[in-house]
Amino acid sequence: MKEGTPKTIYLKDYQPPSYWIPKAALRFELYDDKTLVHAVLRLEANAAAVCEGPLHLNGEQLKLRRIYIDDKPLTENEYHISRRSLHS
Repeated sequence: MKEGTPKTIYLKDYQPPSYWIPKAALRFELYDDKTLVHAVLRLEANAAAVCEGPLHLNGEQLKLRRIYIDDKPLTENEYHISRRSLHS
């Protein structure tokens, strides 16, 4: 269950994304008590982006099992997970 009131985001606040996702491959495994999602994303930096910085992915009630960049597994000190997001 979500806590608090969601923050309103206005159209005037939007900026071009720091990264484009030109390709996404998703595989879902559906079970009675859980769903496993396997995602492989191809990311490209957006040269026109106003905001440069680390990759930020939103998500709630997720459990990260593995994360790789260029087929290399990341160590726990190479990313940060909070209750609502993942940062590189």
